[in-house]
Amino acid sequence: MMTKRRTRKRKLKKEFIIIVLFIVLILSIVLGFVFMNNSKKINKDKEIVDNYVSVVNNSILYDKHYKKIGNIEKGLIFRVEGDNIKYYNIVGTDYYVSKNDVSFVKLEVADELDYYLDLGKKITTKDRFNLINDNKKIEINSISNFKVKYMDNDNYYIKLGGKYFAINKNDVSDVKDYKVKGKNSDKISIINFINISDSCNRFECFSVDNTKKVLDYIYKSKYYPISVNDFKNWDSGNARLKENAVLLMSSDNTDVVKNINSEYNNMINVYTPESGFTYLNNNISNQINTNFSALNNYNVYKDTSIDEIKGMLKGDNVSSKFFEGEVATSVPVVNYHFFYDLSKGQTDCRESICLEVTKFRKQLDYLRDNGYTALTMNQFLRWINGEIDVPKKSVLLTIDDGAYGTGFHNNNNLIPILEEYKMHATLFLITGWWDINNYKSSYLEIQSHTHDMHNKGDCGDAQLICASYDQIVSDVSLSASTIGNKDTFCYPFYEYDNEVIKALKDVGFKIAFGGGNVNATRNSNKYVVPRYPIHDSTSLDRFIKIVN
Repeated sequence: MMTKRRTRKRKLKKEFIIIVLFIVLILSIVLGFVFMNNSKKINKDKEIVDNYVSVVNNSILYDKHYKKIGNIEKGLIFRVEGDNIKYYNIVGTDYYVSKNDVSFVKLEVADELDYYLDLGKKITTKDRFNLINDNKKIEINSISNFKVKYMDNDNYYIKLGGKYFAINKNDVSDVKDYKVKGKNSDKISIINFINISDSCNRFECFSVDNTKKVLDYIYKSKYYPISVNDFKNWDSGNARLKENAVLLMSSDNTDVVKNINSEYNNMINVYTPESGFTYLNNNISNQINTNFSALNNYNVYKDTSIDEIKGMLKGDNVSSKFFEGEVATSVPVVNYHFFYDLSKGQTDCRESICLEVTKFRKQLDYLRDNGYTALTMNQFLRWINGEIDVPKKSVLLTIDDGAYGTGFHNNNNLIPILEEYKMHATLFLITGWWDINNYKSSYLEIQSHTHDMHNKGDCGDAQLICASYDQIVSDVSLSASTIGNKDTFCYPFYEYDNEVIKALKDVGFKIAFGGGNVNATRNSNKYVVPRYPIHDSTSLDRFIKIVN
């Protein structure tokens, strides 16, 4: 009996020990797993790869031998890597920074401008130069070599630690070209959302939901939106962009656009005159070296389809229908000159062709309230050539010269009103008299009114008629090259003859405008398109009869 009891106790003790050992084993495995995970986490934390740091104090820059070669200003941010105990390597360089001088930061955007290809230029710096980013600098006292990403008139831009730094061209001793790989964008589409709104019933208004669908498509289809400056760098040959770049624009800086940009990482650029852009609304993409005063763009209307958007992104010639209803058989073309504002004390514009802005506003009120479409010049040109239809209630607004009240430099009465009413107009500018940059607006196109032939000539007629054929060709060619296109022309004083018309045709102008006080039709002489001059004495009733 005692033997059986002892045997049972030994058996229970043995089972207990086994259970304890099993529990210990399980705990060891669990603890080991936790320890290993913690170790991996610690190692991962210590293994700094593709992380951004901020320089906490004015610090020292080291070369690959950890010798001082310069200084880094406090606040600079760049990406680092490496497992050295004391130093981090600045990604993409042979530069190093002490771990004691930096702290890690989290950025919403992990990298910037990764769609810039190498420009194909290698630069060698002088033995002392600065790298500038966000007005902060790195001073380097050593000759260095870099591949250029892009450049402007004053600087080369290189990539250092995931950030772009400028090197002044005066700090560069040598530049060499080399061949680069990678397909670049050889054309770029500008897509303009005229008005993004859910509460607007006009045909040019595009809904918020459809806008987001377009932005989603652009993202998913591997297109990428660029900024105005990116476009300028590309157009001037100062940058190479990867394939599928697109410039998205809107002239509406509304809360709706701001909210969309907040959600979609500022994909849409809000137009400002400071961008220096003027659109021709030609429904085709832009090739490199396009004149900023004559950019092609696509407009997005209420019924623009995703298939049409696809064509726009590809750079196809897309003509989206921009209206509903009856079509026009004729179009009134009205002609303004100068604008003055009595509320601003402007009383020195005493010519009959000066128009007080309150009268101009009443005319635009009538057009807006009665459903008129103010055509772009491209729309008018395509209509008169029978390529497209336009709404029955259409009007073409034109302004001659570029003098009093039409530009930023001479009281700026015209442009703010056009932008307020969102109505397009065409300015026939005397390009030799005023700088084209004084008239930048997405609602004001620029066309030719000669370069310097808006005077009376020695023969007693308009200077354009008194001049020789060669003089005419030389002048209007210079005007066209200044503007960046030779679509349309306007005769000074409405005067022309057969030699002037021949010169315009030979230079390549497609149509020309004069006077006439009748509507333009598709049967109108394309080189004597009629217009209605508007004077300060023109009553609203008279204006209504003109546009009707």
